[in-house]
Amino acid sequence: MIVVDEPELKNKVADATSARALGMNHFTKQAPVHILLVEEKVNLTSGIGGWVKQKDYAQMDLGVVAAHIVLAAHAEGLGSCIVGWFNEPRMRELLSIPDSKRVWLDIVIGYSTQSIRPKKRKANSEIISYNKYNLRNFNLFNTKFLFFCWLHRKKISSLYPEMNYETSDQPLVYYNDNDKE
Repeated sequence: MIVVDEPELKNKVADATSARALGMNHFTKQAPVHILLVEEKVNLTSGIGGWVKQKDYAQMDLGVVAAHIVLAAHAEGLGSCIVGWFNEPRMRELLSIPDSKRVWLDIVIGYSTQSIRPKKRKANSEIISYNKYNLRNFNLFNTKFLFFCWLHRKKISSLYPEMNYETSDQPLVYYNDNDKE
């Protein structure tokens, strides 16, 4: 982790998070603190375990760290924003980060200038399933997935010849035998 609170350097870091053409992240200059999460090499056991299980434990750890930083900031009455869109080479240059390291996140911390807006949250039934994976709960994903399948139906048909998407009146996705309608 790199905590950036020196005003001039903080402004340069904020500039590296802003995209003028897209109008993104300009608020970062107002924040007094940026906390950058930099991926370090994992220890041998974690590296081997990650390779065997095909999981990136370092990224998982960074996600846990980011969540705890944001929760701790909130508990202190501070606002925060996790920023993933930034100029990584510029961040490396500004903060003397070796090329062998990845800068994954910039967590911007400060007092919010805006009132807390109501959050738009999906219903738990849309994002949580119990005792098994139930794709029907994930409506947005399901819609995008079905559209993707429709766009790529010829390729999918060649990979799964038992399902002929061109002529079949069967649905593109079966959840399991009990879920067929």
